[in-house]
Order: sequence, then C-alpha cells, then structure tokens
Amino acid sequence: MKKITLMALFVAFFNINAQVVLSEDFEASLSLPTGWTNINAGADPNEIWTFSNSPDFQFFFAAGNGYFHQFAGSGNYAFFNSDFYQENGLENVSLTSPVFDCSNLTDVTLDYNHFIAAGDGTYNGAAHVEVFNGSTWVEVSQHSPSTIAADAGGLFWDYGSVSLDVSSQLAGVSNAQVRFRYQAISDWAYGWQVDDIVVKQCTASAPVAVTSPTLPTDTATGVEISYGLDNDNIINFEWPSAPEGNEVDSYTFNIGVTPNGNDIGSLSVDNNLVNLIYAWTANTTYYWSIDSVNCSGTSVGTVFSFTTAACTAFSAPPAVITPTPTNNATIALDNSDPETPNAVVFSWVDPESTEGSYVLYLDTDPTLITAQTFNNFGNGTTIFGLLDNTTYYWKIESYNCFGFTSSVTWSFTTSTTAGINDTNQNLFSVFPNPVKDILNIKGNGLIDNVEVINQLGQRVLSINGSLLANNQVNLSKLNTGIYFVKVKSASKTEILQVIKQ
Repeated sequence: MKKITLMALFVAFFNINAQVVLSEDFEASLSLPTGWTNINAGADPNEIWTFSNSPDFQFFFAAGNGYFHQFAGSGNYAFFNSDFYQENGLENVSLTSPVFDCSNLTDVTLDYNHFIAAGDGTYNGAAHVEVFNGSTWVEVSQHSPSTIAADAGGLFWDYGSVSLDVSSQLAGVSNAQVRFRYQAISDWAYGWQVDDIVVKQCTASAPVAVTSPTLPTDTATGVEISYGLDNDNIINFEWPSAPEGNEVDSYTFNIGVTPNGNDIGSLSVDNNLVNLIYAWTANTTYYWSIDSVNCSGTSVGTVFSFTTAACTAFSAPPAVITPTPTNNATIALDNSDPETPNAVVFSWVDPESTEGSYVLYLDTDPTLITAQTFNNFGNGTTIFGLLDNTTYYWKIESYNCFGFTSSVTWSFTTSTTAGINDTNQNLFSVFPNPVKDILNIKGNGLIDNVEVINQLGQRVLSINGSLLANNQVNLSKLNTGIYFVKVKSASKTEILQVIKQ
C-alpha cells in the first residue's frame, strides 16, 4: 500500500442538513439505551448484546490495534460477542430500536458504522440489518461469509460506514423500526460491533461541483515539492469553498498519475485547504479532482493537472549552522501569549541562503532515538509546551530533491517559569492523561467550544460545545505527542496539556 497522508483540520460530521427521526451513538452509558430492546430468540436467552468503549476491532487483530475508533466509530458502541459465549447453542439475537415516525418523509436513509467478523470458514455468523415497514421486518443489508470476500488468510470481515436508501421500506411509515440481528451459523462464532445509527431524510440540495482549483492552478508547471523525512514530501492544495447557501458536509480528494485522477487514492477531507504528504517525485504530472458531498449525494468535480518541478540539484544541501537557541544555552521559556505557553523559537542559518525543506528533531535524550520529529519545519517557527528546568537536544535535517544532510546535535536548558497550571483558572480538568482515544473533560462550566492544538500552534481539531457528547473528545486519529486542549466557557478560556499515546 502506498503511503498517503492528509494534514488537515479534523471536524466531526453532523447531520445539519437532514431531518433526523432516529439517532443513537450509545454515548449516554454502557447499557441498553432507553426504548431499545435486546432479545436472543436462539438457544440461550442470556446471550445478548453488550456495550463497549474499547477502541479495537475485537477479532482477527492483536489487542491494542485501535482500529474501531480509527475506522468505524468512536466512544461507546453496541457489541455482540458470540466468541465469549462459546458453544451454548446457536444465537439469533436482535438489538431493536424504539418506534420512530417516517410518515412525513419521502426519501429515507439509514446510516451506521460497524465492524463484522463474519467467520473463518469453520466458525461463522451472519449480521442482518432489518427495518420494520409497518407490517413486517425486511432485510436491507447482510454481512456474512456469503456476502463478504475472504481475505488472504481465509477470514471474512468488513468494516466502515454504511449508508442505505430505505425509502421504499420506510417512507410514509408512522411505526418504523430498525434492528441489528446477529445469527450464528456455527455453534461458536465471532461477533459484530455497531455504532452511530441514524435514520434521516436529507433536506439539502445537491452540492456545487468543484470546477476550478486555487492551488495548484490547472496545468501548472514547476510546482514545488517540500521534501521531508522518509519520502514524507508535501504539496499544498486549495480550492474555492462552497458558496453561501450551498451545504457541503465533506469533500473527497482524488489524486493520481493518470487522467482518471484517482489511481493513487482518495481521501475524505473536511475543508478546502489541505497539505498532502506523499512520495511526490520531481518532473511528474499528477491529476486531481474534488468531489463535493452532502446527504443528498455527491457532485463529481473537474479533473485538474499539475507538473512538479524538475530536480536541478546535484548534491544534498549543506548542513545548517548558527542555531537559536545557541548551543549549551540556558533560556527562559516565553509565556507572553497564554495560548502558546512555555514557547521557544527555533532558527538557524542556511549556508545556501535559500529557504529549503527542513525536519527538526527534539528530545531530552542526547541520542535523539525517541525524538519528536517536526516535518516541513519552518526556520523561525515556535514550539510550545516545553518543560521547565529541562535539557533538550535538537538537530535539523536539510532536504532537497537529491537528498538530505543533518546538522550537528545542539542542546539548551530551560529555566523555571510560570507554568500552564499557574496561570489557568482551573475551571476544567481532563482525564485520562496520557490518553489513547477518548478524552473526558470534567468541570462545572458550560462548554462553548473545544480546540486541540499541536506544539506548533496548529489547530488539529475543533468542536462546538453544543455538539459534545458527554463532554468527550475523540483523539484517536491524532499522532502521538503533546497537545493542548483549549476549553472556552462564557468569557473564560482554559488551556490543558495532554499527552497522546
């Protein structure tokens, strides 16, 4: 699989352009939601759905994989674990919603996220998604060994977001329901994880297609690549934002080396400005397009092209010199801006007198083996959140299209300053810290907004307080490192440091 990574603001999707008649994300508690039923019509009535917040795909992958929260859901979810119940007879267990009213709807969509371990050829089960059309249950989707292709190891599994048009079954129905029914095929099977169940009717018009780019312009030549560590090269992309009144929930970014424009891959993105990390090569023509998406469908964009600059370098760049902070210096951390506490500006002199591409390594270990790496780091950029009375070691790698050169390793020691907790108003606290996925915010104030900021001061996540479920923030998609959670409540703001594992 080719490496392709997106650097962009992560914003959760919400059904702002839809009339929602059923919504269940299981965040209220790890128990059966009000109005739902949980019944096994099979051999043992005690073998029923449970509820979990483990971030993992629970089968076929090693513990700690984190794949469910990364690819299929967040926080709490419903979980049927046939493997746990072992050989007590065949299960036929249904998680059934309350009754909801679709009598005023004409176009009805059922959405859900899931991971299904359908079987291994010997121990198998089937996952059925069914809706009640006012008089009978009708299957609208099935995930089983008969509908899923086996992987290279002979395992049947699937995951992700599913969106089903159930208009023919539910439009005009006043006593509609949906159920998720797991049926064991063999006496010992695996299981199913389900999250984010929504029944809705879209109220938005089709989104406007993207027909002109901002950056790179169509057919542009000499497009510069920011070269980086491990072929983590970067090109910036931008296109016009949707016009006012035309709702776009997300975009699909397509990139390729053929005029189809998607043979390298496609990514779902949340805004119209992204920095794409890929093994870009010099003097190569690439094709790209943007599809606009909302609940009414997808508008396919025009395919654009650009050609990267040719490589004219005959050697790697020289090592940078004259660092700031100077080598072996003792420095005071900058707390002049409360939103970027304990800050240090890093700069140097490039002997070529031209701005190149740089990677900064920073660690408290002089070997830099466990160093944080800052790819595409700009000369004169600030890093904040450093510790008092601590010796840091750092170096710069300079990159061009030919290769890279490393500087020597420098050091500096920080002095004592007022820290974050000394200046904050202590309205809120967060836990667990360190955190792997779900971060809980505890406090008595009403939260207006939450932002998560990395050590370069870049906002990587923003959530309106009215959309927070149980004051929880899902950090599972963030890279490991130090982040700052900025919580706004009325006229007050508090910044809390967290470590993402």
